[in-house]
Amino acid sequence: MSGEARATRERTLAAITAAGYTVGEELWPDLANCSQCRAGCTDSPNSGKRQ
Repeated sequence: MSGEARATRERTLAAITAAGYTVGEELWPDLANCSQCRAGCTDSPNSGKRQ
């Protein structure tokens, strides 16, 4: 996970906690290997995996 992505994750989790919610840590793993580009997603409609 890039430094920017890690910082965004931490800010998001802090905001959730500050709002009084409990964070399910198992739903927010400290890793990511994706992009905002549809071509970078494994379930992208552009990936050629049409069913």
